[in-house]
Amino acid sequence: METLKIRDYLQKILTEARFPGWHMIAANNRYHPANCLILHPKAKRIGEASIAAKWPDKPHQRSTIRGALVSAILNFTAIFPQPVNNPIPT
Repeated sequence: METLKIRDYLQKILTEARFPGWHMIAANNRYHPANCLILHPKAKRIGEASIAAKWPDKPHQRSTIRGALVSAILNFTAIFPQPVNNPIPT
C-alpha cells in the first residue's frame, strides 16, 4: 500500500474507534522508530505506534492495528510549547 493510502486507512480506523481530535500525521515513517505518529493538536498530545508495513494489506490484522493505535493514544506524550528567547529591548 502507498504511504498516503496507509495514512488514510489508519485514520479511518482511528475514526471508527471513536477518538475525535486525533490525526494520523505520519504513517510508514522509516526515519522514526515508531513508524506511526498520531497527534491531538488541541490537547497537545502525541502518540507513537509501530505498525508492520504488511499489516494494512491484510484484513485479518485490522484488530491488531486498532489495538496498537488505541494503545498509542492511551500512552500519549504531552507536547509542551518551547520557550522563545526574545531579548528584552533596551
